[in-house]
Amino acid sequence: TVVLLSGAELGSLEGLRSVKQAGGTVLSPRLEECILPASIQPAVDAGLISEMFSPSEIKAVLARYCT
Repeated sequence: TVVLLSGAELGSLEGLRSVKQAGGTVLSPRLEECILPASIQPAVDAGLISEMFSPSEIKAVLARYCT
């Protein structure tokens, strides 16, 4: 599981693709609620985000994937 908070540049996209191909999950804050949505948009455009959450939900989201 990867929690993407910013920085979905070319190298990051390749890594995220590898995570997804291996059956992993990529989590991200909702674009309208994050500080730098442009940094996450490439991963969204590439279809690499498994689940998006609001900042207030991060504790519950992490608990679901990390327990």
